[in-house]
Amino acid sequence: MTLAFVNRIPTKAEFEKFRLILSTYQDGSGMLAIENGHTLPGWRDFERTVATTFNGENQENKSIFDVLLNDPNRSVKYGISCKMRSELNRIQKDGRVTIELSNSVKKFADFLETKGIKKSEYVNRPQAVGKGIVELVGKWKNAVSIEQGGKIDVSKSCYLTLMYNDSGFYQLIGLKLICQIPLNWSGIILKLLKMVSAL
Repeated sequence: MTLAFVNRIPTKAEFEKFRLILSTYQDGSGMLAIENGHTLPGWRDFERTVATTFNGENQENKSIFDVLLNDPNRSVKYGISCKMRSELNRIQKDGRVTIELSNSVKKFADFLETKGIKKSEYVNRPQAVGKGIVELVGKWKNAVSIEQGGKIDVSKSCYLTLMYNDSGFYQLIGLKLICQIPLNWSGIILKLLKMVSAL
């Protein structure tokens, strides 16, 4: 048996199941309130839908991965980090998918401080800050990896991001884990810094 997102893309039947489960959160039970008492699915609804659709375990806490998939052939798990953003229109405009690697701003700031980077230097040192942020996220993911004695095959784990817009359109996008930073990311990092330095 193969696993969606690990060995293959989801089947049409799996996508349809995912879509139908996610749509149930429009009945007033979803996390995102809209007009007239209606709701849309929120981040927790997304995580639960991924776990239900793809036979995973929803972690329901601040674990490194939000959903774990069990490998039926060996005693290993695969992690899925679920991200949700209201940036679908942006993808259509410039083709970029944005995700929040983590919202642990204090942990990022503390780690950057160990690298000798102060908050006041973030904007002027985007490359160093970006490398530090991605390094820390990589450390978190590697700490639970099978290579470090953990139970998760990080090499086949992924991000799933559910992008949506105010019109109610959604797009599910799978991305490989980010564990190192390319040299040309300084423009992207400046956007991350605005969020970090504002706190």
